[in-house]
Amino acid sequence: MDDNGGLRNAAILLFGKRPSKFFACVEFKIGRFKSDSDLRNQDIITGNIIQMADKVMEILDNKYLIRPIHYEGLQRIEPLEIPEDALREIIFNAIIHKEYPGYSTQMRVYDDRIWLWNSGGLPDGITFEQFMGVHSSCPRNRLIARAFYLAGFIESWGRGIGKIRDEFVTNGLEAPIYKEEMGGMSVYITRRKGLF
Repeated sequence: MDDNGGLRNAAILLFGKRPSKFFACVEFKIGRFKSDSDLRNQDIITGNIIQMADKVMEILDNKYLIRPIHYEGLQRIEPLEIPEDALREIIFNAIIHKEYPGYSTQMRVYDDRIWLWNSGGLPDGITFEQFMGVHSSCPRNRLIARAFYLAGFIESWGRGIGKIRDEFVTNGLEAPIYKEEMGGMSVYITRRKGLF
């Protein structure tokens, strides 16, 4: 609650039944593209942001990403093509650090790559070089980040980018590329060749 007894914006975004009533672009759009102009299907995830990451992960797993099968001894192994912990961290970052109000978070899934964009650049006082290296936690939305921390979804040390990079490299994948562009942050993820 704010000083006047009203709800803070963070409370509406985190726990509201219909936060889009107050913030038009509280949505996470996922599209399957064959080319930049050839959209094959899409999903739009709405609702409160505390549940959004799980919904996004579920839809990505069921409709957009692959679980290539391999065997270790007699055991069948079906890991997600992108390390799940790293992907979850990327999605949490997009939701937590989004500029509210702002534009919809967008994820384009192509055969060879994934592009994720959310509105809002880096917080004031942090350079892109600092962002990519060791830095303290500098969340754009402190109350939202605090709620995600208290729920056990994230830490608060500013080490997510390094964890994501390490997870990709450990799994033999190219580390994601981050860019500050179009008034927001983009993450470019290369998909494994030969999945399609």
